[in-house]
Amino acid sequence: MIRTLLVVLTLLLAIGPSAASAQDLNTITIPPPDQHQGRRERHELLMSHGIDPTPETLLRFLDQGFAITSLPQGLPSEPILKSQVINAAIVELGLMKNEAAVPVLSKIALQERVAGVDSVIRRDIESEPVEMMEQTRQKLTRFFSLNAIVALGWIGDERGRGAVLDTMRRESGTAFVTKGAIALGQMGSNAGLPSVMLLASDSKSLDSVAAFQTIWVLTGRNYGYHQWVSLAKRRKIVEDARVWFEAEGSQEPVYRHEINRRLQTPLKWDTTEDGSLRNLLRASRDVNDYDRRYFARERLNSMVQGRFTELRLIAEDEMEDVDIRMAAIQYLSAVDPRKARGIVDDLEDDENPPVATLSKSLEDDIKEAIRAEKDKK
Repeated sequence: MIRTLLVVLTLLLAIGPSAASAQDLNTITIPPPDQHQGRRERHELLMSHGIDPTPETLLRFLDQGFAITSLPQGLPSEPILKSQVINAAIVELGLMKNEAAVPVLSKIALQERVAGVDSVIRRDIESEPVEMMEQTRQKLTRFFSLNAIVALGWIGDERGRGAVLDTMRRESGTAFVTKGAIALGQMGSNAGLPSVMLLASDSKSLDSVAAFQTIWVLTGRNYGYHQWVSLAKRRKIVEDARVWFEAEGSQEPVYRHEINRRLQTPLKWDTTEDGSLRNLLRASRDVNDYDRRYFARERLNSMVQGRFTELRLIAEDEMEDVDIRMAAIQYLSAVDPRKARGIVDDLEDDENPPVATLSKSLEDDIKEAIRAEKDKK
């Protein structure tokens, strides 16, 4: 039962490039109103449990739980965990922008007891060992709390501000900061921006990436801050953002329609030019696109000879993106292992862990390549 619960927590509402684990709520979100992916499945799930996907029925379900009398044959066996039905109701009410849902969604966001929600949670955890029940209840409650915050944002009713702010103050974790700030912005308030700026200030944490993405959603300021930005460049961006915030950002107005538009617009961060050495180096490490990776490696294999100096400049540039530097280090070592040896040795102390780790891992390969060259002679 516990393992099944963890799986379902992961799949309940994981939208984006990777699914969220039970402990990591950072990637959990609710799709925008015009994104209907999965809506048919949610409607089928709700109706199979005797719940018409109408605002009135959804609200009654959250308040009272399953109306067993509407299903004489009983609830269907699937899904095993009925918390998925709660989740579907929260999502639909957010997509519908149903203002009548603000009071109950606010209670769920504040993690206050709501009879219907509580009855479903009790049903899901009743077969667990007693010592695990409270922990599981808290996980589900936090999960629904986060989803309710996002739903309140899509509704956009100012009555939800207090619940979002109070939850952000009580809850730790990136998701509650970023999703809470966006929800407040959709209600016309920039009250969540200071918390996002604080999260963004830790340049060594991956959480800062989510923070800068949220800054863009709220303000339209794209600092080009992504997972591959080097620590040196991160520190510069963090300082630039701090100066802006202290000068004018704290008073930055936010607009609901612009936030909703940005949430549906891909954030551009790759500044490499198509066909350039930097672009090909980045593409050569693209684990998500085999064709792009293969094409880039073929091009690089035919062009890197004689470009050792360019590769070295990229590999040693502390402001260069880490993925591009790593590819440059690999090709540098292949072009001239003997000349690359000292350079790669120095990079073993690089402040960016991926660069340092790769450099250390290449040590034996470089030595072997040098030995092979001697044997040929």
